[in-house]
Amino acid sequence: MSGINDEPDSFQSDPPGCDRVGPTLGEQLLLDGADPAHLPDHPLLVAAAIGHCERVMDPALRLAWAQYAYRVAAERWEPDEPLRLRAMLLYGQALSQRGRVLDAYRIHRTRLTILEEVGDPDESVSGRRHLAGALHAISHCDEATTAIHHALTSWLAGDGPEDEGVHILADYAMILAGCGRTRAALQLLAAHPQLLPASEDRDTLALRIASKACTHPPICRRHPTGRPPQRGIRQLTASWQRLLHAAPVLSHLRSTESPGR
Repeated sequence: MSGINDEPDSFQSDPPGCDRVGPTLGEQLLLDGADPAHLPDHPLLVAAAIGHCERVMDPALRLAWAQYAYRVAAERWEPDEPLRLRAMLLYGQALSQRGRVLDAYRIHRTRLTILEEVGDPDESVSGRRHLAGALHAISHCDEATTAIHHALTSWLAGDGPEDEGVHILADYAMILAGCGRTRAALQLLAAHPQLLPASEDRDTLALRIASKACTHPPICRRHPTGRPPQRGIRQLTASWQRLLHAAPVLSHLRSTESPGR
């Protein structure tokens, strides 16, 4: 009976520039119940490992699968290989989720450099957004604000996927709110109403903004007090929910600047 470290015949070939978007059935069967620490270092397992990483909820398991995918991809492929870049993104996100924010920053910084070197403006916009979040997590708040502003202006100028603007706006508002710049966050949202999420998704955005406003101040270098708001996260979330659902409240803050796109 073959073990998990045996490489089936179907795994023996490795097409150059493999950029498949998902695993084969055989790869998925191999991965079901597998431990990434004991998987063979085979490039055809990277896509399956990425899919596994995207499905598991446990942060430690997510990190283990992302680390496996990134390590094997980095050993086998050039930096601009799509699966390697995807594994790199997931690895950075998993590191951040586990509190390894400095390691996450290094991964996102390196990934953005690669994207800019290969001249991919669309992916660079997304990469800059992820870098902004990583910068904010290590208290480089001015750099984070610059990076996310660059991402937004690039997106408004036509770069980046169509749906990326919603994510950029949300992350930008979170960064501003985390640094105690509540009015600036409100003005940003009011200036770009076309990027606000659908009504049913605004409660989630309110929770994310309130969470950042409560957790970031103690490590913030530019927060006016360095202390979380006196109101708890539930009260703050409720306040943001009312603001995000009240178009007239946002409209009076709206900038005269054209939102673009």
